[in-house]
Amino acid sequence: MLVIAAPDFTRPSETFIRNHVRTIAPGETAIMCLSENTVPGFSGPMLAGLRPSWSSPGPLLRRFLIGIYNTLSLRFAAGLFPQQSRRVISFLNGLPSPVVLAEYGPTGCYLLDSCLRTDTPLYVHFHGYDASLLMGRELWLRHYRRLFQLCDGVIVPSVFLRSKLVAAGCDNTKISVCPCGIDPEFFATGSQRPSGIVAVGRLVPKKAPLNTIKAFGLIAERFPQTRLHFIGDGPLLEACRDGIAALGLQRRVLLYGAQDHENVARFMSEAAIFVQHSVTAANGDTEGLPVSMLEAMAAGLPVVSTRHAGISEAVVGGVTGLLVEEHDIDAMAAAMAELLNDPARAGKMGKAGRERVLKNFTLEKSAMCLRSAMKLTVDSSLR
Repeated sequence: MLVIAAPDFTRPSETFIRNHVRTIAPGETAIMCLSENTVPGFSGPMLAGLRPSWSSPGPLLRRFLIGIYNTLSLRFAAGLFPQQSRRVISFLNGLPSPVVLAEYGPTGCYLLDSCLRTDTPLYVHFHGYDASLLMGRELWLRHYRRLFQLCDGVIVPSVFLRSKLVAAGCDNTKISVCPCGIDPEFFATGSQRPSGIVAVGRLVPKKAPLNTIKAFGLIAERFPQTRLHFIGDGPLLEACRDGIAALGLQRRVLLYGAQDHENVARFMSEAAIFVQHSVTAANGDTEGLPVSMLEAMAAGLPVVSTRHAGISEAVVGGVTGLLVEEHDIDAMAAAMAELLNDPARAGKMGKAGRERVLKNFTLEKSAMCLRSAMKLTVDSSLR
C-alpha cells in the first residue's frame, strides 16, 4: 500500500500532492499528515497531527514548548516527538506492505527513523525550496546526507533539481526524475481574449512578481487594452500593491489573491499569454518545475518566462514560448510585446505547448513514472 506523507494536503498551490493521492495508487493509498489538514473527502487509512507547531491550537505554554522542541530537534535528529513516532510505527505496522512517499525533504527526515524501525521503504520527493533554500543551511544539509544514505530512493521533478541534490552528496543512481503532471482536459483551450495576460503563483521572491509588474509597465502605454491578471497570495502582496500604485497601473494590473483550481482554469481560458519571472531568490530558493506553467500550456497559452531551474525543461524557447534571462525586465517586456503584436504566432506557440503537455506532462505519465521509481505495483482495475 502506498502511504503519501506531506506537511499539509490543503494548500492551494500544492495541487500536485492531492493529484498524487488520486492517481498513483487509487484505492490502495493511505495518507500521513504532519498538520491536521488532510485531504477533504479522503476515505482511506489516515494519520494526522504528527508534528504540531507553535501555531497549533492549545494553551500558550504548550505551544511555546512545542516551538522550543521543534527548534532544538533540528540540531539532533529532525525527528518526531516520541509519542508521534510511536503512532507512525503503529500505523505502518497495521498496513499491508506499506511504501512511504514523503512529499518534501524535511518530511522524509521526520519519518526516516520510523520507516527504518518498521522496515518500510521510504522514497522522498523533493520539489523546490527543499532542494535549494534548505541546502544552504548546514543543519538541514547534515540531515539530508543521512537521509540520502538511508532512504530507498529520491524523486525530483526536473534535471535541474537532480543536479542540486547530487552536488549536496546524493548518489545519482538513487535519483529518479519524474516531471509533474496535470490534467490537460481540465484546462480548456477556449477563445482567448487577445489582450489578457495572466500570472499564477505565490507572491514570493523566487517568482519575482515585481519584475513581472515592472516589465508590464514598460509596455502598458503601447497596449492600452491589455490587463495583467495576478492570481496568488504571499508575503510580497503589499510590495506588489505599492509597485502597481507607483507605476499608476491600478486599473491595469489586478490582484485576485489565491483562487481555487476552477477559477485558475477560467482565468487561463480567457487569457492570451502566461507570464512568470522566476529567479533564484537572495536566500537561494528556486523553483523545481512550476505546475502553473504546465497548466497554462495545457490551456493553449504561450509562456513568457525565464531560463530558471526546470522551466526550460518544459518550455521550449521559440516553440512553446519565449524565455529571457533572470532579472532582465527589458527582455521580458519585449517578449510580451512581441506576442501581443503577433496573435497568430502566440496561438501557434500555445497549440505547440498543449501538444507538449499531452505528450510529456499528463497525470498518468507522471503517475507511471512515480510507480516505476518506487517499484510499486497497483491493481490496474482500480485506476
